Amino acid sequence: MEQVANDRELSVEIIDLFLSEEPSQIAEMQRALAARDYNSLYVTAHTIKGSLGSLHAALARFHAEALESAAKKQDEPGCERSLSDLKHDLETLEPQLLNLRDSNRA
Repeated sequence: MEQVANDRELSVEIIDLFLSEEPSQIAEMQRALAARDYNSLYVTAHTIKGSLGSLHAALARFHAEALESAAKKQDEPGCERSLSDLKHDLETLEPQLLNLRDSNRA
């Protein structure tokens, strides 16, 4: 809340935007990895890393950064591991974001 100057509506908007984009970003990263399109994987990992930074989701951001780095190196096993870790983090993060969003709507 501090980052958005205690603006509850803005907080809800940021969370909703992230939640609406996240499934397509995960799908894009999976597609890119399967195609060994490391540039697309790097770009999408970089994008989601920024979003996670804005949400102060440190562990998920860390794994997005690891994925970004692995993609830059074209390290397929590193990409697979980091993407799996990131997906797990996002599954854990989603209910927390929904709870935060709902509490800011009250």
